[in-house]
Amino acid sequence: MGAKVYIKYFLSLQKTFNAVPQYWKKFETCGELELYKLNEKEKYLVMRLKNYDIHPIMCPYLGGYFLGLAQNIIRSDKITIEETACIYKGGAYHEYTIRWQ
Repeated sequence: MGAKVYIKYFLSLQKTFNAVPQYWKKFETCGELELYKLNEKEKYLVMRLKNYDIHPIMCPYLGGYFLGLAQNIIRSDKITIEETACIYKGGAYHEYTIRWQ
């Protein structure tokens, strides 16, 4: 619980989400995660996952994973996620857009 409180209230969104790709590399053996865009004024961020083509069933799983991460970091009760690009639907990478109010 202490780490969640520290992340949520003492680190900036920019610093926290910039660190996410390094943690991805620590726990995953494939793929490259990047924070593509963060717009705190319009309340959204875009994450891209490249070179990750294990199985299409992972797409919603990853969406839930990233949503859970955002819920622990962003100070909002209403957070949504949408997969806005997918390699299984012709995209060059997986892209997830997270929005909050």
